[in-house]
Amino acid sequence: MKGHAGMDTKIMKAQLKVAPLLMGVVLLVTGCAKNNPLPAFVELQKDKISQKGLMREAEPLFWAATYEPDLEDLESLRTAWREHAKAFPESQAIKDIDEALRKPGQKVLLVSLFTSDTDRADLTDKSLGWVVHSVPTKISELSSSDVVLRTLFPVKNSWARYFILKYPQAAELSAASVITIGNAERSVELERKAVY
Repeated sequence: MKGHAGMDTKIMKAQLKVAPLLMGVVLLVTGCAKNNPLPAFVELQKDKISQKGLMREAEPLFWAATYEPDLEDLESLRTAWREHAKAFPESQAIKDIDEALRKPGQKVLLVSLFTSDTDRADLTDKSLGWVVHSVPTKISELSSSDVVLRTLFPVKNSWARYFILKYPQAAELSAASVITIGNAERSVELERKAVY
């Protein structure tokens, strides 16, 4: 019995030495998680996105989401990213959005689109029958692999494609409270969540 008591004491001493270290790691991990500004930014962004999907007999026809960014959103993204990772990465998509937003009177709408046939989810190819109303003057595809874009416009579907729609006259978009996106089969109306 005497040997067991000595062993218990050794184990107890070892635990006392390791406990502060483990507690420090736990505090570091939980403290970082609570103070990380990037997930908080993503959560705020989710409230600014309007999304809908259409199904036919449990088969998805398509899914779409819209988001209308402004310069304040881009600055908030940059700030959160810098606080999280120290440096804001280069992102062609963010540069394109920023450039478009800085043009006087121009509005920008981001659209994310998914169909089971990814090649057919292309708003830039008029032969596929996609329509957007209010009609933009220009539609360009953005890189769906751009991590910064996915942080600004966090949609649930990782297979979705991203597009930037430009409206050079703010009035063209400002009059609409919904954006309609559709193909030859169906369309969805997505509520605009931006202030207009």
